[in-house]
Amino acid sequence: MPSLFPDLFSYSMLGVFAIRAILGCTLLTLGIHEIKRRNTEASRLVLYSGILKSLAGALILIGLGTQVGALIAIVILAIHIVLKVKNKQFLSDGINYYVILFVLACSILVLGPGAFAFDLPL
Repeated sequence: MPSLFPDLFSYSMLGVFAIRAILGCTLLTLGIHEIKRRNTEASRLVLYSGILKSLAGALILIGLGTQVGALIAIVILAIHIVLKVKNKQFLSDGINYYVILFVLACSILVLGPGAFAFDLPL
């Protein structure tokens, strides 16, 4: 079936860039929040999770090692989803958020970095 707007395919790299920017900013913000929260109530596991989220978010955001960052994000987000399901919080507000981020990270892993990335020429 032909596309309704075939001229828009030339902007597909910008769509991937938008996904990459949103995912990178979100993971970076979540990671920094977890690192700051560490001093008050959390354990070392939360600190390491925050560092990994910040690292993945930074890699995805700047477009350097994008697929590695996406793979790190997929693992972390899958762990969050499994823990939510284990705690019987499936389909609550928190898990929906993680599922959407998980799908965005999977799309970055498969589609690549998109426009305005250092990975693009590789």
